[in-house]
Amino acid sequence: MKNNTWTKRTTVLLAVAMCIAFGASSSWAATQVVDGITWSYSVSGGNATVENPPPEEGALTIPSTLGGYPVTGIGMSAFYGKDNLTSVTIPNSVTNIGDLAFCGCRGLVSVAIPDAVTDIGWHAFEDCNGLTRVTIGTGVTNIGNYAFLRCTALTNMTIPNRVTSIGGGAFYGCGGLTHVSIGNSVTSIGKWVFYDCNGLASVTIPDSVTSIGEGVFYGCCGLTSVRIGNSVTSIGSSAFGGCTGLVSVRIGNSVTSIGEGAFAGCSGLTSVAIPDSVTDIEREAFSDCNGLTSVTILGNVTNDWKSSYKLFGNCTNIETVTLGGKMTKIGDYMFYNCPKIQSLTIPDSVTSIGENAFYNCTSLIHVTMGSGVTNIGERAFYNCHSMEAFSVASDNPAYKTVDGLLLTKDGKTLLYGVNGEVVIPDGVTELTSYAFLNCAELTSVAIPASVARLPTTAFDGCSKLWTAWYRTLANLSAGGGASGGGSSGTVGQTVSLAVTNVVVHYVTQSIPSGAVTPGTNATGIVNVIAEVTAPKAIAIPQEWVAQYPGFEARYGSDFAAALTMENGKRDGSGNAMFVWQDYVAGTDPTDPASVFTASLVFDAETGEPVVGWSPELSPEEAAKRRYTVSGKERICDEDWTPVGDEAARFNFFRVTVEMR
Repeated sequence: MKNNTWTKRTTVLLAVAMCIAFGASSSWAATQVVDGITWSYSVSGGNATVENPPPEEGALTIPSTLGGYPVTGIGMSAFYGKDNLTSVTIPNSVTNIGDLAFCGCRGLVSVAIPDAVTDIGWHAFEDCNGLTRVTIGTGVTNIGNYAFLRCTALTNMTIPNRVTSIGGGAFYGCGGLTHVSIGNSVTSIGKWVFYDCNGLASVTIPDSVTSIGEGVFYGCCGLTSVRIGNSVTSIGSSAFGGCTGLVSVRIGNSVTSIGEGAFAGCSGLTSVAIPDSVTDIEREAFSDCNGLTSVTILGNVTNDWKSSYKLFGNCTNIETVTLGGKMTKIGDYMFYNCPKIQSLTIPDSVTSIGENAFYNCTSLIHVTMGSGVTNIGERAFYNCHSMEAFSVASDNPAYKTVDGLLLTKDGKTLLYGVNGEVVIPDGVTELTSYAFLNCAELTSVAIPASVARLPTTAFDGCSKLWTAWYRTLANLSAGGGASGGGSSGTVGQTVSLAVTNVVVHYVTQSIPSGAVTPGTNATGIVNVIAEVTAPKAIAIPQEWVAQYPGFEARYGSDFAAALTMENGKRDGSGNAMFVWQDYVAGTDPTDPASVFTASLVFDAETGEPVVGWSPELSPEEAAKRRYTVSGKERICDEDWTPVGDEAARFNFFRVTVEMR
């Protein structure tokens, strides 16, 4: 009895000593056995926090007091990795669940978070992939970053009204989540909160929310509708990126900025209206939304680099575009590869059209341009080959139209042409290199003598003008004139060029009258000419090109426009192999039998180009010659480049020979 009394007195004295030494806010650790289970805890400020978990697992009830102190916290990593923990009862005294508290508890099926809890820590329930039900108490104000990361079995989540902040990635990868109710006090939804929750079908973002963070709903391919509250001012980058099931979205009138790729890849969207409150749209915000058919932009897009770059790039089904009177800039690649847009009205407020803005809008037939546009970027209407007419306001200071053609105000430069029978006005001195690119319905063109330069690609792909491709290997001489004509649909239409140093290549079903017919030898038709001193033409039978349809698809119109031939050789699949040939310097080009030719063949297995020449010479004869292999990536490139060991990067080749 005396020993027990001494022990109790000693304990009290020690406790008093600790309070004196550390003060009322001191922190210390202890253990206590409750119902046969040993709990480790710490005490601070008169409150206990559960620290290390007991060795027992299964169903656990956390005590409401330890050592006589109320349990108010579950410490950092307290139950980390307890795979066999199946359920846990958290007492009402707990106000805080620490970071990683239940991380990796894969056997945990359900958890109820008491109303007293105000904060759920970072990664608190990460990888609890057996968790099917979570009840969050009404007192919670903050859900920490990645709190429920990869809880893949969760199906429903109600976020109470007192929650003001949902941390980044809070429900990241919760693929089973189908329904979320967000309380009306949430003001901020952090980055990647519902990333890859591909079972989520619908979300209503309350009016309390002012910002939607980066990637919040990225990859939620099951999401079909979103209502964005009227208080939201910003939508972050990739916020709804890859939501392929999204068919409708309402953007509130308070939104001022839409981040990069915010709705990129939302292929189910059919229409979008951007309100006039929006002043900043970052690049590719709606790119690859292939289901879009109509677009309305009312806001003033002002940021030169971010705004509009590929804003609707690759939206291949847009048919209707409405631009509001507050818009000042159409950005680079804004409607890149939108092949179904047919008409466009650019309001007076727009002062600049960016580079490649309507690149590959192949159905665009009419553009009405207001008085404000003073700058049109390079290739703004590149390959808009269905164009029938441009219309420009008469008081526009920089541009004008004549018979539907778009010209600079001084009438000296033809920027873009149209289909039909075209007469280029007198006074035009130059055409852009893509002026009539692929205008398949261009049937005739008259070029005045004032044209001093005709680019090599200005009429590429004008199939009814010259049946198929043409290529000039030298510019027109100053003051020269040229015209191309003939009735529509005629095979092998005649072309006259009143200039020198011009080569025109035909792909046709029959050789036009007056064309130069190449010589023939045992290996096929030698279809090569480097330069001529009078107007001439080379004919390439169409059936030769048709034998290898993948040729143009793979290498583009440069190859289709090139001088090609069938050399009689076959690849491993039996397909004809085509080569690029050029006369070798120092031989007699009038005698096909004496001509050395450079060749480019394609390896049947790798598809890589292999440079060679023929005929093969004996070692003695070869030693008398020095061969130089030169190449071009595009036939219209100005200079030939020594090939060396980089043959694979060139598309066209020439071999010259010097006699030693």
